[in-house]
Amino acid sequence: MNINIRSAEKEDAEYLFKLANDPGTRKNSFNPKPIEWSEHKSWFSEKLKDPDSYIYIFTLEKQSIGTVRIDKRKDKTIIGVTLDPNYRGRGLGSKIIRLGCNEFWKDNENAILAYIKKDNIGSVKSFEKAGFIYYSESIIEYAESLILIAKKS
Repeated sequence: MNINIRSAEKEDAEYLFKLANDPGTRKNSFNPKPIEWSEHKSWFSEKLKDPDSYIYIFTLEKQSIGTVRIDKRKDKTIIGVTLDPNYRGRGLGSKIIRLGCNEFWKDNENAILAYIKKDNIGSVKSFEKAGFIYYSESIIEYAESLILIAKKS
């Protein structure tokens, strides 16, 4: 199984919009409300210009299977992952997390934090399988959450 990685391009806006509004994605997001197209287009355009935002698209046999976004902020670096609903449950989440982190670490040293709702067991397991470990717990948008961390090895 050969998973390919590339940086997101403006032509990916619609695919990322579709992933972001998938019911499973919205359920596990800290803000479960659907995203409007105009809001997404503006957000995506800004992210593509931001040198501290890394958005990776993953493909398997020429089919897009998901995305990893890593944002460097002043005091921390945060990862977000969305696996295409057609590819969930196949063990691909941990693979794209690891590939995305390794790509980021080619030019960065930052430890990466994952914020995950406690009841999102599949995501927690994917991050752990990708090498993330427990860091702390928090309440985020009224949801009990785990914070996992990974460091460049």
